[in-house]
Amino acid sequence: MFSTRTPPHLAPNRLAQALLELQRADRRVIDLTESNPTRAGFQYPPDLLAPLADVRGLTYLPRPFGLIEARRAVAQALRSTGRSGISSSSPRSSSVWS
Repeated sequence: MFSTRTPPHLAPNRLAQALLELQRADRRVIDLTESNPTRAGFQYPPDLLAPLADVRGLTYLPRPFGLIEARRAVAQALRSTGRSGISSSSPRSSSVWS
């Protein structure tokens, strides 16, 4: 049983029909309604999944403010743009992002 919010007929709407016609005509279409990135035609680098092989990923260590390495890298990048008072310390610190 479908929700009452689901239309009683499941026929494609005008947008879906237009997209299907363009695809059948072999026209290149950038489908902004596609929500699955694996079907969106992105070209991924061959080593994209290599970091998943890192043994550190087998242990869950939550870091509510992010990894210190990442915070240091962001702080350094922001300092290099001339922003002052940037620190990688805890956000409770008064000097962070000021």
